[in-house]
Amino acid sequence: MVDPPDEEVVALVAAGPEAFVATRTERARALRVEGRREEAAALAGVRKPLRIVWQLVDIGRADPDLVAQASTAAIDLEEAQAGRGGRVRAAMGALRTALDEVAEAAGGSAEVALAARQVLADPGSRQAWGEGRLLALPAPDTEGGISPAPVVEPAGETPSPAPRRGPARRPTPRRRRSSDEAATDDAATGDAATDDASRSSAADRTTAARRAAEREAQEQEAREREEAREREARERAAHQAAVAEATAARDAAADALAAAEARVEACAAEVEEAQRRLEATAEEAEAARAELARAEDALVAARAGAGEQG
Repeated sequence: MVDPPDEEVVALVAAGPEAFVATRTERARALRVEGRREEAAALAGVRKPLRIVWQLVDIGRADPDLVAQASTAAIDLEEAQAGRGGRVRAAMGALRTALDEVAEAAGGSAEVALAARQVLADPGSRQAWGEGRLLALPAPDTEGGISPAPVVEPAGETPSPAPRRGPARRPTPRRRRSSDEAATDDAATGDAATDDASRSSAADRTTAARRAAEREAQEQEAREREEAREREARERAAHQAAVAEATAARDAAADALAAAEARVEACAAEVEEAQRRLEATAEEAEAARAELARAEDALVAARAGAGEQG
């Protein structure tokens, strides 16, 4: 399956939570217009990040150097645990410092720090965070590497149990260690720390897997609630648009009816006036015919009188 283009994901994340859905729809449509249908489908399927992811995105946007520092510390710890150089304790300390700064940037949120550790444990998510295209928290690493659980101090650094009381012995003078002995002991301590860290990672991975399953269920539930809200908002907007369109159509029809009725009334008045004029004209014609008949009768009488006289 084709992944959505990185530059499109960066633009999508940069839009922020409020404009995420609208931007996703717009960019997917633009890709389809360009003929990139598989990439458009992949982009349209990108889910809106959860709140905790947006907090990490905001931190990366505000302080990219902090994300780079945390990523470097995570890589150093991975290499130290794999025996490719570096000291486990120093690497853990550097990572802890970076995570403390992340928590401080989030207002002291331990939840954000744990989420950042989970992202840093996954190379792909770590790179996505640094490039501004982080969309979700990855599943915890169950095969090795950095555990998403809180940093555990290497065994051997914790205080040893108090020795049993025995008969009082005369203290013996302490012998100063040579530099070679000190170096040997330091190397042994580092190796022991690495071995103990590897052993503790198994328990960490089990706990992390359980937490991951719980977190995934919570994220899925949150996504479903968010999608339901978005679907309800779309349906409500569509209903409101349909009501507005029907109302406008009704108003337009009412206006047309009123105009037609006005024209009918005007035509009726014109017809009534024409009928009145027609009747008046007919009366005038009848009077004219009567006058003509009287004139003809007078003419005939006049001619008859003239004949008698002659």
